[in-house]
Amino acid sequence: MALLLVRTALRAHAGPWVRCASGYSAQCPPPQYDTGCTYCEPEYPESHPIDLERGLANTAVFHHRHIVVATGTAEWPSRIESTPGSLVNELKKMRTRAQLADYPVLVTNATLPDAGPDEFSVFVYPDAVHLPRLHRSQLPAFADAFLGDGRPLPADIEVAPAPAIVGVCGHGARDLRCGLAAPILEAEFRASLEREPGPDVHVCSLSHVGGHKFAGNVVCFGPDGGTVWYGRVRTRDVQGIVRETVRGGRVIDDIHRGGLAPGK
Repeated sequence: MALLLVRTALRAHAGPWVRCASGYSAQCPPPQYDTGCTYCEPEYPESHPIDLERGLANTAVFHHRHIVVATGTAEWPSRIESTPGSLVNELKKMRTRAQLADYPVLVTNATLPDAGPDEFSVFVYPDAVHLPRLHRSQLPAFADAFLGDGRPLPADIEVAPAPAIVGVCGHGARDLRCGLAAPILEAEFRASLEREPGPDVHVCSLSHVGGHKFAGNVVCFGPDGGTVWYGRVRTRDVQGIVRETVRGGRVIDDIHRGGLAPGK
């Protein structure tokens, strides 16, 4: 399970994002062209099937804030918080700052470029902020701002607007299904975004976000801070997600798992 910095058990939560969506699509539209692998499908072993029966609504883990840590690699251990010195490990030590049971914080790693030694590149949603060079010495202030009582960040912490990101769960060390689904989905998102005009969108792998059996799992992070979670995503769904959600701001109901409302 992705790291949640609270004591309470995980709960399914659709999130308030759907109330702020600009529209909905009942089903994911079919692809309009073939990028070369639009109809490729990973071969899942019989021991790791995809759950095609359970409804996807309300299956996203319950959280009110999502912290994404750029690590520059997908070589994560099964439990990302077990890596000494990692941001997730450090935040877990500060979990007493995040004991608000009704305000859980989700932390995941991403393959986006890291910041280098003793610094972290961190994205926070729904706040829609990017901290490109968060120094290790600044972690207590970061925790106070985003895990604790919401204190303002000190002026010496650099803050920039968060970009649009499409993250695909690719945590193969945690579950084989995500490891198989992510490479072809990421490639298809990059190919489709090149053919669909619009602002730049970063595509990356994410560490486990919950719901192995719903692979491929995709999280769309908007520059306004809103997030949309999708499950059972196939390569043939990617163009529809790009057109409807990434470019159009609309939620696709039949693959929707949950998400967060845009921040202020």
